[in-house]
Amino acid sequence: MLALSTSFISTVIDDGRQLLKALARYDISHFELDCRITRTQFEQIKANLKDSPLQVSSLHNYCPFPHLKPKKPPGGDYFMLSSTDRQERRMAVEWTIRT
Repeated sequence: MLALSTSFISTVIDDGRQLLKALARYDISHFELDCRITRTQFEQIKANLKDSPLQVSSLHNYCPFPHLKPKKPPGGDYFMLSSTDRQERRMAVEWTIRT
């Protein structure tokens, strides 16, 4: 199986349905949702997956990303699972479970 991450296009195409259409142009059957996928994109992708030839193979942590820290860009270290700060670790676990 060959899968393509949405990381190269998720910030260029805001609409999840259009993102799926763009991915379908590649010779792939599966794709990975990256950590920059917004809640809106996620819901649009989810709603259109049954009509798509593509399948989700994996998710970056965190997906969709939380948008809780206004100036912090999305990424896998949005909340650190290894943080010495108890509250940050709790948030990391919570959002990992949501992913």
